[in-house]
This record gives sequence, structure tokens and C-alpha cells, in this order.
Amino acid sequence: MAKTAFLFLISFLPNFAKIAIYRFVFRADTGTGARIGFGTVIQAAEIRLGKHSSVGHFTFIKAAKVDIGSYVRIGHLTRISVHEFIAKSRSIVSSRAEIMGSVDNAESVFSMDMHSWIFPYCFVDVSRQITLGRNVGVGGGTYVFTHGYWLPSIDGFPVAYKPVVMGDDVWIPWGCFIMPGAVIGSKVIIGAKSLVSGNVPDNALFAGSPARLIREKCYKDVSTADKTAKMIELTKAFLAKEKITVQIAATENLTSFVVDGKPLFTIYTQQASPDRDGLNIVFWPCGNDVFEKTLCYSLADYKSSSYEAMPETAKKWFQYIRCEGIRFYPVDEPA
Repeated sequence: MAKTAFLFLISFLPNFAKIAIYRFVFRADTGTGARIGFGTVIQAAEIRLGKHSSVGHFTFIKAAKVDIGSYVRIGHLTRISVHEFIAKSRSIVSSRAEIMGSVDNAESVFSMDMHSWIFPYCFVDVSRQITLGRNVGVGGGTYVFTHGYWLPSIDGFPVAYKPVVMGDDVWIPWGCFIMPGAVIGSKVIIGAKSLVSGNVPDNALFAGSPARLIREKCYKDVSTADKTAKMIELTKAFLAKEKITVQIAATENLTSFVVDGKPLFTIYTQQASPDRDGLNIVFWPCGNDVFEKTLCYSLADYKSSSYEAMPETAKKWFQYIRCEGIRFYPVDEPA
């Protein structure tokens, strides 16, 4: 109780003072640029706040372990109470979401991978483990449950305690209900207002209450030529928005956007050695050495060079292409 009262009191201090107290008094691992909002309390035996992570105002987090990665955002007026809370790099929990379990229950573990997002007004019950893969969007007003009981099991009524698992690249629109034991595969779309139970296979479109298979494949195949054209279109739109005048140099193998004689972006149509100037956008997987030696972004797996190494224009470009659902995963941000 005394610790809770102390945390409440320091929650109204300036950010630099709070970070110092969490670091030196509670031995928290706090990265550069981490922020804890006004009136916010983080109560845990083990705390990590990655670089440039932020927790909004009047938010309450209670757990045995809190592991928040780089560039993670937790919104305002959000409540989290679980045994372990793990949010990997660039994931988001929006304002007024609730992720609720038990600090004392070792099975109450909530984990979300890079670029996953819990939208506003979601309620997530963590009586058992919930695992979200990479780039999972859980739309606002969605309910995720890992338990179901009310009437007595000894009289034959159903009681369920089961974990929930979601793969990579899952889109759950607003107002869905995810039942205990649901296992949702990768590259899946769930229809709005759906009730999901059981297994959803990879690539599927499921919708309805209860949800059923609508299409075995929820996306269409896109050629490299079409992808290239789309990236050129998006880059032109971004440059126009930023009012950046460029010269465009195009060959059979690449399209380069040049400012003052130096490439700003280069989009490759065939495999080649990336240039040392500007951001190189390629369509094939690259080794880590390529990401370290040049500024590179691979559309084969969406890996990129370090975000910290990017010039401001490239950082703005990465934020701009999010409007088309395109993500990036810096190789130096594993968590």
C-alpha cells in the first residue's frame, strides 16, 4: 500500500523526475526519450521502457513484469493489470483500452509483437495467455476473452479457460468478439462485428456471428511491376505533400528521386547493389550487412536499416506509407 501511495504521489512530477525515480529507486531499465504521462502509475517488480516509448496521462499499469519496447505508445486513461505485459517495438495500446487479468496468476500474460495495435475501448481479458503476432490490428470496441463461466460446472454447465493466439498480419475491425481458445492464423481478415471461436486458417477471410469462412484467400496476388508502380506513386505523392522538388532518373532497373545530384529515394525493379546515398527500396530479402552498410528497405519482408540512421525525410516517408498499411521493421529493434 505504501509503495502504491508513493507511486501515485510521484505520478504528478515532471517526466525527467519520474524517469529518474523509476530508474534509480525501482531499478527500471529506461531508454532515451522514454516518457511517463501526468498522473500515470507503473507498478511492477521488473520494468523496462524502451527508447522513445511513451505512456499517456492517467494510465495505470500493474504487473509482475512490464516490458515495453522502443517507440511503443500506451494511450491515456488506459488500464493494464496482468502478470506479464510485453509490448514489442512500435506496438500501440490506444487510450481507454483495458487489458485485465491477475498479477498473481502466472498464466495471465499479454504479449504483442512489433507494429501491433489495440484500438480504443477494447476490453481484453487475460485470465490465460494472449499472444498477438506482428502487425495485428484489434479494432476499437472489440472484446477478447480467455475465460467463460457463470453457472456451476458440477451441474453440467460449460466452463472454459483457454489462451488466445493471433498470428502475423491479422486485421480485426471494430466491434468483434474473440472467444476463449480462438487461434487465428497469419494474413487473416475478420469481418466487423464477428464472433470468432476455434481455429481460423492462414490467409482466410472469416465473418459472421458465429464467424465462418467467406474466402480461403483474403488478398490478391500482386506482381513486382505493380508493387513498383505503387511505390513510385506513393513516393511522388509524399514528395508533393512535403513540397520537395526532385528530378526523376529512371532506367530499366530502377527509379531514382534526385535532389541536388544525390538520390533521395531509389526504387529498384531488379536485384542490384544498393547505393550508399538515399534510401534504397528493394524487392528481395537482404542480409543484415546490407542494412548496416546502406540505408535499405526490403519489401520482401519489410525489414529496414536502423530508424535512427534515417534522415528526417525518410522518417516522414515511412510514416506516410502507413496510410496504405505498409509497415517497416528496423533490424535493430527486435523488441
